[in-house]
Amino acid sequence: MAKQKNNKSAKATQSLNGKAPSVLEAVGHLGEEIRHLGVKIEAVEHNVTLIAEQFGDVKRTLDSHSQILASHTEMIGKIAIDSSIIKEDVEFIKSSLKKKIDVEEFSAMNPS
Repeated sequence: MAKQKNNKSAKATQSLNGKAPSVLEAVGHLGEEIRHLGVKIEAVEHNVTLIAEQFGDVKRTLDSHSQILASHTEMIGKIAIDSSIIKEDVEFIKSSLKKKIDVEEFSAMNPS
């Protein structure tokens, strides 16, 4: 009975449109495929939008880190200069103490 209904509807469709049912089915199938492709395109566009937003966030973070790195580089340069000054001062103090000790030892040996 189901076959008879399908045959009748197929014949009716054929007589109404003047085309074979297989062509109509193919056109219907193409329409469905086009809708599926539209859905897939929307999904890809959404994903591209998400990636673009994430890229913006990553770029802002990278810019922030670049600024922090620049300030740290500047601080390290200042620390290097300060440490070289401290080294010079320590060398001066060491030589002064050595001379002072030598003078005191000398005077201890010569009570005059």
